[in-house]
This record gives sequence, structure tokens and C-alpha cells, in this order.
Amino acid sequence: MEPITTTAMIAGIVTYIGTQFSKNKPISEFLNEFAGETVKWIKPLLLKEDGSLQNELQSLKSKPKSNARENAVKSVLEISLEDNPEAKKHIKEIFNKIQEKVNSNLEVTNLKSKDGIEIEAVQENSKAKFDNLDTQGKININIKQK
Repeated sequence: MEPITTTAMIAGIVTYIGTQFSKNKPISEFLNEFAGETVKWIKPLLLKEDGSLQNELQSLKSKPKSNARENAVKSVLEISLEDNPEAKKHIKEIFNKIQEKVNSNLEVTNLKSKDGIEIEAVQENSKAKFDNLDTQGKININIKQK
């Protein structure tokens, strides 16, 4: 598997932000998922000193599915990375956190049990695959999609 480029990570971050906007979720929910240096780096890129959205982000919020507006936000992040190469670690942290939340896959193969099988999961935009579940008891699978 090829490593994910920083450009692809930035694209994933901006797409996620646009998706959150399309769900009418505030940017504060996104920022609250991070701490310390990562917030210090990204917050000024997204918010003005008074807490309002930077122009590029406000534009994306008005049309969250616009490629041109996504590209404007990507450009802001890319310029910041160009000026501060250490920001790559923050981009990775943000991208990995987003990946944990979306596009996860649950795959169960060859699971055997005498007493039963119980699986509980909460996923968002995810897939689940079960193959060869073998038990003498009950099988209870509870997957909640957000």
C-alpha cells in the first residue's frame, strides 16, 4: 500500500470540513477534537481573532460541495505547510483522527464460539463484512450507522 501524500491528507481534511458544514455542524466541533499544538496551528487558519470564520471557510460553508471553494481552503492549508514544514505532523494527526471517524471497515472472518457471538459497533460511512460465523448459541450483531 502506497503512503498517503500530504496533499491527499489536506484534501481529505477539507472534504471532511465541507461535509460537516453540509450537515450544519459548527467548526467548533471539528476543532474540539484536537488539542495543543495542532489547535494552535489550525485554528488561525480557520477562524479570525473574533472567532468568526476566515473568508475561505465562510465561502465553503455557504457552498460546501463547491470544488472551487474546497480548493481555496486547501490552498490556505498548503501555504501554511509551505511556510511551516513542521505542520506536516499536525496534518497527519488531523487526517488520522478523521479516518478513525469515517470510512472504517469492520471485517469478521472465521469466528467460532460455543456460547454465542455478540458484536456491537458504531460506525459512520462504513462497511461491515461477516464471514464464517460458527456458534451453537445465538448470534447478535448490533451496528449503528451515524
